[in-house]
Amino acid sequence: MHDALARLPVEKDGCDAKAILSRFADRKRFLLMPPRPLNAQTLEKIAAEQVVAVQTAQTGAIGRPGETRIYCADGNLTEYRFSPTRQEDSSAFSKQVQRRLGLKFPDFCEIYLGMGNFLYLRNDLKSTFDTAAFGLSLSELYARHKEILRRILFEIR
Repeated sequence: MHDALARLPVEKDGCDAKAILSRFADRKRFLLMPPRPLNAQTLEKIAAEQVVAVQTAQTGAIGRPGETRIYCADGNLTEYRFSPTRQEDSSAFSKQVQRRLGLKFPDFCEIYLGMGNFLYLRNDLKSTFDTAAFGLSLSELYARHKEILRRILFEIR
């Protein structure tokens, strides 16, 4: 990949093709990268101030019921995922996440992603997220929220 980028013209007609392709590859790498496992031990190592969003799915949700994903901005956007093995595991773990990270107002706001899925987003990112998600249906929002988060954090850096 880097050899191919090196052969591109640095700038042509005001467009830096190398930078555009590099940003595209960086975005796709995050979207395709498997999340890190989330459990009680990894939860304790996550710094609450690095958490930008938490996605939760109720036990009857469409998609992955009971799942919890935590998105951290630690120079990059890192994703952690907890997939429950039993229903009681998911509700107990969700409460543990809320206690550990303090997911309460006024720091985080709740965004409904449809079909029992929720995103808790840091308030300072809410207006930017709303602008990026404007006009999306709930199913589109559910499918694209991870990409929107990544784009917002990439623009902040």
